[in-house]
Amino acid sequence: NKTNPSFYAPQIMNVISMAGTARGGLALSPYEVSKTAAEAFTDVLRLEMKAWGVNVVDINPSFHTTPLTTNVYDRLKEE
Repeated sequence: NKTNPSFYAPQIMNVISMAGTARGGLALSPYEVSKTAAEAFTDVLRLEMKAWGVNVVDINPSFHTTPLTTNVYDRLKEE
């Protein structure tokens, strides 16, 4: 709604991952920890930037098959 002043407020958008909100991915703990840290950073930044009227949001795309996630269980068995 362009009549709402917050429509024009500056925004910071962090694109993170669902891995920052989910737990239990075998062999993906370094990845999950980094995404959880990004979530925590976004939460703190949101609180700090509120005083200046800056909106801080996080976007968490759903799971996608990538080379990182493909056959993770099979790769563990090989090691």
